[in-house]
Amino acid sequence: MIGLGRSEGPGHADNLRHRYDDLWHRVGSLGLDGVRLGLSWARVQPRARVRDVEALETYRRVVDHAHQRDLWVSVELVDGAWPSWLGMEPWTKPWVKDALARYVRLVTAEIGADEYVITSDVDELVDGYVSGQRPPWRRDALEERTLAARNLVEWMSEIRATSPDVPWGPLHSHVVGRLLEGRGPLSGVPALISRSEWNE
Repeated sequence: MIGLGRSEGPGHADNLRHRYDDLWHRVGSLGLDGVRLGLSWARVQPRARVRDVEALETYRRVVDHAHQRDLWVSVELVDGAWPSWLGMEPWTKPWVKDALARYVRLVTAEIGADEYVITSDVDELVDGYVSGQRPPWRRDALEERTLAARNLVEWMSEIRATSPDVPWGPLHSHVVGRLLEGRGPLSGVPALISRSEWNE
C-alpha cells in the first residue's frame, strides 16, 4: 500500500515506540485509567511462521510500563495493516484462519495485557471491498465483502472459544478515542493529544 503510493507511510511515527512511558504519564494526567494498544501483526510476523522477537519484546515492555503506572491495558491484535504474506484479500482465504489463530496464540502468551480483542471493527477491515480507499482497493465488491466479514466473525468466535484462558474483551469493543493524532488516513480523527503538544 505504502510502496504503491496508495497510503501515506508512518514516517518515524514521532518516535512513539521509544516514548511510550512519556505517553502513559500523559494518560494519567488526563485522568484515564486504561488504554487500548493496537499491535502490528506485520511487525510481529514479517514472514509466515517467523516471529520478530524484538517486536514482541518491545510490546511487552510497553505493556509493563503501562502496568507500572497502574493502567489497564487492552490489546487489539489486528488492524488494517496485516502482513504482506497474507495477500491483499486475506479474509476470503480459508488458510488464513490458521495463520490468525497461530498469531493470536503467540501474542496472548507473550505480552501480558489485561484483555485482548482480535479486532474492534470488522467493518473497517472489510471496507476496502466497497470504498476503494484501503486494501484490497476495490469498489462495490459486495459479495466478497460479505464473505470476508462472515469469515472474520466466525474465525474470531472459534479462536476465542478454543482459547478460554485468554482474558478476552467484549466481542464488539470500540475504542472511545485516540490518544495521539493520526497521520494519513487517520489525520482527521480527533485525539486527546495533538502532535504539536506531543513534539514540544
